[in-house]
Amino acid sequence: MNSPASTKTESRVDVALLRSHFLVYLALSTAVVGQPLLQLYGENLTIFTTAGFEGIGILGFMGVVLFSIPLLFTVSDAVVQWLAPRFSRVLHYSFVYLLCIGVVLVLTRSLDRPAWILHLLGAGVVAAGLLWLFHRFDGIKTWARWMSLLAVIVAFTFTFSVRDLVWVPEVTALDVNQSTQNDSTVPSEDVSVVWVVLDEAPLFPLVDQQGQINRERFPGFAALADASTWYRNALSGSQTTTDAVPSMLTGLKPKVGAPPILATHEKNIFTLMNSYSEFDVREFTTSLCPDSVCGTIYSSSSTQAESETTDEQVISASKTFSFQQFLKDSLVVLGHKILPAQLRDNLPAIDETWGGFGGNDDVVIDDEFEKPIDDNEEDIVESSLDAETQEEVRAGFRSDGPASLIPAFEAMVERAQKSASSVLHFQHVMLPHRPWKLTPDQRTYPQIPNPGRVKDVTVPDNSTDENVLIDQYQSFLMQYTGVDAMIGKMVTDLKQSDNWDRTMIVVVADHGLSMEGGTTRRRVVNPNQPGTLEDLYRVPLFIKYPAQQEPVISDCDVMHVDILPTVAGVKGLDAGWTYDGVDLRDNCPDRPSREVNWPDGKTNLTSDWTAILDRVELYNSYVPVSGGVDGIFSYGRFAELISTPVTSTSRSSSISSWSVDQKDQFNNISAARFAQVPVMISGEITVSQSIPKDAVGVITVDGVVAGFVGEVSGVAGGETVSYTAAIATSQLKSGSQAVALTIVSGTPQSPTYEMAVSPR
Repeated sequence: MNSPASTKTESRVDVALLRSHFLVYLALSTAVVGQPLLQLYGENLTIFTTAGFEGIGILGFMGVVLFSIPLLFTVSDAVVQWLAPRFSRVLHYSFVYLLCIGVVLVLTRSLDRPAWILHLLGAGVVAAGLLWLFHRFDGIKTWARWMSLLAVIVAFTFTFSVRDLVWVPEVTALDVNQSTQNDSTVPSEDVSVVWVVLDEAPLFPLVDQQGQINRERFPGFAALADASTWYRNALSGSQTTTDAVPSMLTGLKPKVGAPPILATHEKNIFTLMNSYSEFDVREFTTSLCPDSVCGTIYSSSSTQAESETTDEQVISASKTFSFQQFLKDSLVVLGHKILPAQLRDNLPAIDETWGGFGGNDDVVIDDEFEKPIDDNEEDIVESSLDAETQEEVRAGFRSDGPASLIPAFEAMVERAQKSASSVLHFQHVMLPHRPWKLTPDQRTYPQIPNPGRVKDVTVPDNSTDENVLIDQYQSFLMQYTGVDAMIGKMVTDLKQSDNWDRTMIVVVADHGLSMEGGTTRRRVVNPNQPGTLEDLYRVPLFIKYPAQQEPVISDCDVMHVDILPTVAGVKGLDAGWTYDGVDLRDNCPDRPSREVNWPDGKTNLTSDWTAILDRVELYNSYVPVSGGVDGIFSYGRFAELISTPVTSTSRSSSISSWSVDQKDQFNNISAARFAQVPVMISGEITVSQSIPKDAVGVITVDGVVAGFVGEVSGVAGGETVSYTAAIATSQLKSGSQAVALTIVSGTPQSPTYEMAVSPR
């Protein structure tokens, strides 16, 4: 006989009713959340490879997406049935109503009108009608329950799409022959490889008007060129990372649109060198080396300077995102799939990166990363960080940008310095890729939220406004020169190690970026604009061969597919498959026409390296090529005034008021690495008297010219203009500094300054 308590429970909780409710919730939530998200993620496996997820955890993500809402609603139903049964039907219909609103929003998301508030109200009204039908007709309820089978279909389709990431093929060593000697004095088996892939790094910013490395602005790349072979005529085969990187890692032409995973690129450098080299690998957006092989970093370091004994250091390779961050990103994606157009505009962009757009405000990168690493510590990368901070660093490895990417890169370089055995050090560094936050001296600056007509200087557009283009190009150059400092330090550090001669260094970019006005930065490729093709496909490629003594500039018709054959040749490995590229040590490719690809097309480039000179001239009109790093912040005919003191100023009658949105940031400037400083400032300027077209605004910091405001040139009296200005980092010293605006006219040799009132 049942106890009274048991009878009471059975009378309050109707299991059959809960099962019916669960099926309804499952059907509706699959239509609102499950199908839109899982279809998008299943068709874009790079979302998972970028996040560093593979294996059964991907199916766990599917389970969360499909079942979290129906389970939450059903449990809530059960609780209310138990505690307050008279409200259970109200709660059930409330949940159904919310899901019906979601269904209507999914179906109407493409509508640009009406305004978002009317859109939501309209969705609420339509959902109320659907709820009435659901309440009124039992057949609708039955149909809704049967529609829960949609979840099964979605789950099957998603599982099929991600099968190669869930059940990753086993990586075995290829049956290859390794010779013990190449054409250098270093035996093949002793050669270590440091392979660095930069991202969105075109060649044109690095080059001066004579076609040489711009040494004054990019001393790090100049140092690399002085120690290596610079392949000045190198082209990428694709302007998408997911095609370009697998192409260089396989030595084969891009498989356009193929997932960047092992199952579709089984013959790659990792399968080639497995068992012939230790691995120190960090991939982004690709997963050609699965966790079973590259999930752990192996790096043998000598424990005594003159000893042959080694102490194997084993370091766990961190994932790009935590699962929590991955789910946070999913909520942003869901917002883009459901919300009205006007509300989607306020969400983080999801079309310029593969993750991290959900933000990660909790990540802290502090001076602990700068501590010297002790040879005897078990973890030569993360030993100076406590467990909690390590996890924060892992979570922010990609999303926090340069502040996490550069220390991770430097840790790899340090392992390359210390390694006592042959190691493949491979790192795809998502720099100088957007967002542009890095300064030349490796400090950072916050993105400008909304400087008037410029929504965000780091968000690409097809503007033709000269001032917008200059702002964007300055932001890009700042980050690129910050990367230059990273490359320069790598060259210096490796040169100072005992491993310099036996190390092969490859520095290459997956693709470039166009900054030309009227074009998108990279998303759309127009084959009828040959100049932008040069921006997108002509990339830097430097190879320092083992024991190389003299610098070489090669103008051979090189492509990405030539890199792996060259690495394999130096390592003395016969891949056993036919490359589309050649070993550059023995060949100078003669390719009068080279094929380049993009997602929906391809074309042939017939230009040689000299085509870059026209691009250098174009961008010289944006930001002068000369002037070194400070020249990035110069402008127009008064460019040479940058970093010079302002003397003998008079009070300006042309400016009635002006503002600096970042004024408070000048009160406590830090010189620490990765500290935020007011490098990009914005505000408004109200003009009382017309300003001549040949005059320009000058931003001074402690009386020294630090930036320019072109927006005020030719402005009529009574107008108010928004501005954005880049401030030379060389003038941003520690402590409090005074920022001021002056109007400069006359000539560069004899300038006349008129100082505006203090900023409000």
